[in-house]
Amino acid sequence: MHELTDVTGETLRRWREGKGWDVPRMARELRRAARDSGEDVAAHHGLVKMIPQWERGGRVPRERYRLLYVKVFAAT
Repeated sequence: MHELTDVTGETLRRWREGKGWDVPRMARELRRAARDSGEDVAAHHGLVKMIPQWERGGRVPRERYRLLYVKVFAAT
């Protein structure tokens, strides 16, 4: 798995598309990982807006979201 500092928007998109997941599915997976670890994250519709922004590089996900991505993809 990549170091968190190496994870780019392109990497996030490749991880998601590599699973064949659309953006809503990615949002559900992030929320499930957060729930499983007792964290509170944005609502589903908020994540659906943020994920494409992260993948395009328009915004950088905060550390907790980067950690959730790692949890999701380390587990699958």
